[in-house]
Amino acid sequence: MRTAVVAFLLLTLAAISLAGPFPIYVTVVMHTEDPPTNPDFTRDRKTYLQWRDALVEFAELLHRYGAAFDYQCEWTFPAAAATYDRGDVTANTEGLNVLKYLHDVLGVSIDPHAHERIYNYADVAGLVEDGLVRWATLPEIARIWIGEHGERPTIYIPADQRELIRSLFPEG
Repeated sequence: MRTAVVAFLLLTLAAISLAGPFPIYVTVVMHTEDPPTNPDFTRDRKTYLQWRDALVEFAELLHRYGAAFDYQCEWTFPAAAATYDRGDVTANTEGLNVLKYLHDVLGVSIDPHAHERIYNYADVAGLVEDGLVRWATLPEIARIWIGEHGERPTIYIPADQRELIRSLFPEG
């Protein structure tokens, strides 16, 4: 019996090795933090540009190797991109805002990330959308962010979703 099991295992391993290498699927998830953990990119152009270039280089490397990448950004990064991504700054991103380049050209999924010290998820989602990026990782109907900022709830509905929401809830 033992000999039969060993023979079966050896035959199975031989068959697997003849089938060729098996693919390895990799997904990298990364996020930036708000100050003081990460710099306030809105107040430091030089640091923003260094981090921006490193992010582009990292995303291009992952893209080259076919790894999926989900970038979750705190409010300072998309706010700085809205401020600084103009002219020669966008030379390494095909003339595009860095978030739009990551999403549209490299296929990176972009999601908001918030600890809600200053801005909540809805606010950060708005900043990301202002960078002309639609959230690729969320189902179409679920792209509504509901957060609580202080005493009042905050609801953010992306511009392209407002008509759909109105059609679903005509009384509201």
